[in-house]
Amino acid sequence: MSAHADPGPAQDWFGWVNAPTGSALYADALGVNPCALGAIGHMPQNMLKFIARAYQAEALAELCWQPEQPVWFVKSREAYVRKYRDPAGK
Repeated sequence: MSAHADPGPAQDWFGWVNAPTGSALYADALGVNPCALGAIGHMPQNMLKFIARAYQAEALAELCWQPEQPVWFVKSREAYVRKYRDPAGK
């Protein structure tokens, strides 16, 4: 990411897709599982039926959400990965 890039829209999207309602809407549009804690309560009936057939109740109870990753963390992680992958340690 450029030092001049505005991460605002991306951060807004990540925040929305990790919120229960946004996650449910996104999951329904793509036909995938929702990623946010509490999103299952916002899913339409056809997706709830699909998820119930696909997962046992015990497995659903064990699902967890991944918190939003702030920009500073992503930058630090990317720097660490670059150092780790670079054999010269540059």
